[in-house]
Amino acid sequence: MASLHVPYGIRRFVDRARKEGVGPAAATTARRFRDRPLYTVRNRLDEARDKRLTGVSLEQCVAAVSEGAIDTISTPYGTLEQVLGRERFSASDVLLDVGCGVGRPLAYLAGKRFPGRLVGIELNPQVAQAAQQWAARYGNVSVVAGDAFQHDLAPYTAFFMWKAMVPDVFRRFILKLEAEVRHPVRVFYVGDQDDGDFMIGRPGWELRRRDWVSRVRGLPMHAVPTRFSCWVFDPAQARK
Repeated sequence: MASLHVPYGIRRFVDRARKEGVGPAAATTARRFRDRPLYTVRNRLDEARDKRLTGVSLEQCVAAVSEGAIDTISTPYGTLEQVLGRERFSASDVLLDVGCGVGRPLAYLAGKRFPGRLVGIELNPQVAQAAQQWAARYGNVSVVAGDAFQHDLAPYTAFFMWKAMVPDVFRRFILKLEAEVRHPVRVFYVGDQDDGDFMIGRPGWELRRRDWVSRVRGLPMHAVPTRFSCWVFDPAQARK
């Protein structure tokens, strides 16, 4: 028997109701319906920017292919500006987008003339292939189809994550990062409400910036405020 496909909106409501209760989940859904025209404007602006940068739309939602992974959701450009817009990178930087989906953060940084290398890794091979197709137009952007837990993290100087994993899997990823990197790295984590405090108090970790994003220039990015954090991990400090 074929498995029943449950629409993403219903799954999201059920997940939120389990976590927060039916009342708050219903209030969030009501806000989404109320702001639907503004979401439509924001989506169209984001898609127009996608096409300028990549030639295709990167607005996508795809169900997770692994129990520990999170559904692929495209990060709004307004959120990316809040998280990455003030950061400075050099030609020696190599950034890994963990669970990159179709790669909008990579496109955003490529459009900002990222001076180093940009790499995305995506567990879903079909989604990774879609990202690989547009990434071919940029000489410093590449996308790998594979499992981040099987990927060597040592070459990277920065990591971007948009809630790619459930909390216990995320914590295992942080332990892998601590074990493999040999130089200071930056970690940009969007949607860190559930597990972003894991690094607080851990040797070598420093929280540089943390904030919430809901609307940017009057347009809704997220139905409820979403927290992001920017960290530095220095393995030399961790060993002291």
